[in-house]
Amino acid sequence: MPAIWLRRQATLCDGSGSGSPIRAVTGCRAARMRVIRTIVGRILSERIKQARFESPAQEALLNLLVAAGHVRQLIDEVCARQGITRAQYNALRILRGAHPAGYPRGEISARLLERAPDVTRLIDRLERLGLAERVRSGTDRRLSMTHITRQGLALLKKVDPGVRAVQRRFAAGLSPGDLRKFSRFCEQIYGRGE
Repeated sequence: MPAIWLRRQATLCDGSGSGSPIRAVTGCRAARMRVIRTIVGRILSERIKQARFESPAQEALLNLLVAAGHVRQLIDEVCARQGITRAQYNALRILRGAHPAGYPRGEISARLLERAPDVTRLIDRLERLGLAERVRSGTDRRLSMTHITRQGLALLKKVDPGVRAVQRRFAAGLSPGDLRKFSRFCEQIYGRGE
């Protein structure tokens, strides 16, 4: 963004380019909004090599998808360093919350952040890695409870600092109020579909 343009907008904001205080305030607000729109739109435009968007809704959706993909990639990298996937981390995190009681497969499935097509296979892989174990119910052989193992708990202790670093990076430059608003906006988006 040219520095001259930004200086001109700043002049509008301090009232020196306007004949009245009301126009100065209105001009200031409008100038700030133009700067914000230009900066925000420019970052997405450069990222996806698209100059225009058909609507603010399209731009917001694309921004959300790009941001979600970026955060997923960062968490994937943290998990990969410990030899697990993001889905496996998610399941282990859920099982840690139920430790030592554990959860049946259906409860794990319901709590996953992203729906997994085959939770049974996900649990099988965790079991093969020694990170979880299944115990059959004594009264109903069809029911089994999955528990996180000591090895699974130890692995989560290694992964957690990396995930917290991603959280800090995600929140950098945002106030607690901004983060709460962002959470509310996200819930408005996905809450309508369920």
